[in-house]
Amino acid sequence: MGWDNFIDENHNHVINAKQLIITLTILVIFTVLFLIYQNQISLEIGILISIITFVYGFFLNSIFAFVHGKFVDFRTNMAKLSGDIQAFYNMVCLAEQPKFKEVVKRELIDFVKSFQRLHPIEYQKHQVYIDKLFAAMSTYKIKNKKQEILYTRMINTLNNISVDREKAEILGDRYLVGEIKLIFIALTALVGLTILLLSVHSIYFLLLAIVLELSLVFLAFLIFNLDRIRYGKVKIRRSNLIHLLDLIEKE
Repeated sequence: MGWDNFIDENHNHVINAKQLIITLTILVIFTVLFLIYQNQISLEIGILISIITFVYGFFLNSIFAFVHGKFVDFRTNMAKLSGDIQAFYNMVCLAEQPKFKEVVKRELIDFVKSFQRLHPIEYQKHQVYIDKLFAAMSTYKIKNKKQEILYTRMINTLNNISVDREKAEILGDRYLVGEIKLIFIALTALVGLTILLLSVHSIYFLLLAIVLELSLVFLAFLIFNLDRIRYGKVKIRRSNLIHLLDLIEKE
């Protein structure tokens, strides 16, 4: 699956999730208004529940927009990192310096393999491989104009790889931690409890409440997975890099 198709597919899923947030908020508020009309809850309680639901919907949408943006930026950055690594190694091959190529190849393989065993929150550990790649550049011999041009381009591309790695490290950090995570869980539990309390008056409302509760659980897991960079059919921190690893090892 190509990166463009992957982005389009998951973007559509995320848009559907945003629509689900809006739909859930409207359904809860509509249910409250109906119960007020039927005199099954007081106006004051209805207003309080509506305010809680509206605040939660706004809070949920804000968190969702942030973690989704972080996820998309991380995914795009990993695609760029993969492209920069491949461009760098292609130039190494063009240099026609076997000893230099062997040193760089070994360090690149270790670098790419580290993405298979490290979680995004551990990407600061990749810096050691970048340092080794820069050190490997000292074994490159410049004997003519072509090699000088290649050296300049390799250094520039290696700098890009270093920047890509730093961005991946920053984007790999989790947003839902500490107080934000506590508030999110507390508000979700409060809204879930409110939905259950509203549903005790009718079997039909109970069935609706079950659907709403399942939707809340789905949204909560989706948000946590986006924050952990775990959403999608393809493990975005590995997909193209695995193919790149095979390419480097076969050279």
